[in-house]
Amino acid sequence: ALSFGALLAVWSFLQGWRYPWLAGLGVAMAVNSKQTMAGLIPVGLLAVALPQPEAVRRPKAVKVMLNWGQYLLALAAVTFMLNPFLWKHPLAAAQAAWNARQEVTGRQVADFKRLSPEISFDSPERRLAAMLANLYFSPPAFAEASNYSANTQAAEGLYARNPLHGLLRGLVAGGLLFVLSLSGVLMALLNLRRASAEKRRALVILLAATLALAASFFALIPLPWQRYMLPLIPFVCLWAAYCVAALAGLARH
Repeated sequence: ALSFGALLAVWSFLQGWRYPWLAGLGVAMAVNSKQTMAGLIPVGLLAVALPQPEAVRRPKAVKVMLNWGQYLLALAAVTFMLNPFLWKHPLAAAQAAWNARQEVTGRQVADFKRLSPEISFDSPERRLAAMLANLYFSPPAFAEASNYSANTQAAEGLYARNPLHGLLRGLVAGGLLFVLSLSGVLMALLNLRRASAEKRRALVILLAATLALAASFFALIPLPWQRYMLPLIPFVCLWAAYCVAALAGLARH
């Protein structure tokens, strides 16, 4: 659901000028699969305000406002339908949910500092290193604490024995994926000026979505555990694929 929601959001953003309600539906599916995907919401506002290349006239403010209205209405409607606890007292329930989430996060941080005092994510450098390690290099993490390790050890061993489950992770394979995805981002930045209008719009939206999500995770998630980084995996794969496709195109010419 998480990967589907992330990719649906990106695809719907590309259609956002024509179908702003579709962009609202896409981002709603992403956010409701995992709340930390909320960093995509402002990217959707950008996407539905960026005209398609065939819109030769400068878009009027009224059109942009109408697009924003459709986008936010679709986002709110889907979120409301998928969360029955909001139905009776939406504002009070949303506030209670936020407070409960903050309390759980505080307990997680306190437990982590108590169980692993030698590990700290207080500095930006360590947080960035942890994010990159969990995205590319660390083996699949089954738990942050060992409460249930005895119960899940057999299943973990069975999963780890399948080589496909560690594909493109580790120092060599993960390093290759890191180079490909980073190169894809750099190629996109270099291609912005000479790309066609349609491709330029798509690249701007995808770059904005990637940067917004990564920045929100970096700023708002106190413990960059592997499971919290999962929403970035589809973007890593997209940029790696963009790099491979660009290199293949150069090879053909």
